[in-house]
Amino acid sequence: MRAIHLLFVPALLSACAAPTGLAAGPELAIPVFAADDPRVGQAGFVGETLRLHREEDGTRYTLMAFRVGEAWTLGAMVRGDAGFAGEVQWSIGERELVIPFDTAAPAATTQVRVTPPTEDEPTPEAAGFRGTVWVNVDLPAAWIQRGTPVQLRFAARDGAAIALPDAGVAYTVVPTDASTP
Repeated sequence: MRAIHLLFVPALLSACAAPTGLAAGPELAIPVFAADDPRVGQAGFVGETLRLHREEDGTRYTLMAFRVGEAWTLGAMVRGDAGFAGEVQWSIGERELVIPFDTAAPAATTQVRVTPPTEDEPTPEAAGFRGTVWVNVDLPAAWIQRGTPVQLRFAARDGAAIALPDAGVAYTVVPTDASTP
């Protein structure tokens, strides 16, 4: 009986350490800007944000993230001739966000399914510029803390999913002060 307990305890601890079912992966140093930072909303601001890319078959998939004041912004970006049609899927701690997304019709992106359901239902904003199409979603500050596991998946309707960082792995969030120098 004691051997069963010895096997059960590590399994229980492992389940608690990875509530999303994803293995812990690399740190994700997300810049945090003050609400009154003069760079926010100015030309070139996106260059101050975190952007991580994965290239697959000539298409670039990008995770973008930053925080301004009390709101996180997470973005999923696609650049390439093949485009993308399917779902953008975010795993954020215990939450799953699913956003139907088609780069051929970004304006049709109007809903986010959140599991478990929440009163703070986010609204996606999709657009395109110079061959890149994206969908952003703003989240309350409480949804993401230091150590929160985060993964982004681009699940195509007719193909495999592209995951950042990798399938079965989540980034570990580390908020990073991006105060004006």
